[in-house]
Amino acid sequence: MKNTFLSTVCAIALLLASCTKNSSTTASATKQVTIDKTVSSGSLLSLDLGSYGNRAVITKQASDYTTSAIVQSGVRTPVYQFSSATKTSVAQQVLVAVTNSGRCDNSQDSTIVTVNLNVE
Repeated sequence: MKNTFLSTVCAIALLLASCTKNSSTTASATKQVTIDKTVSSGSLLSLDLGSYGNRAVITKQASDYTTSAIVQSGVRTPVYQFSSATKTSVAQQVLVAVTNSGRCDNSQDSTIVTVNLNVE
């Protein structure tokens, strides 16, 4: 029992040490991407954001929508979903911050995705 406890403590210490060691050598980069889409009122648009990273959050929400959310598809693949029940002459804009986080969250590449939506 004592050996199991010591083995567990050593494994955790090793994991933490490897994460700490990588933090000083990792650079982060931010990219900008713009996506223009037209969607019919009442239909659901799904945009796979997995090529930009494995975590996503909406930083600016559309002004008129029925659904505007990030869902996970599969293992760590974010998908942006949008729908609007009404046709509008005003273009909708959503900003999504997508990061590609490593095991220790020390290495992060981020992409700001601007989604311009026209609802017909």
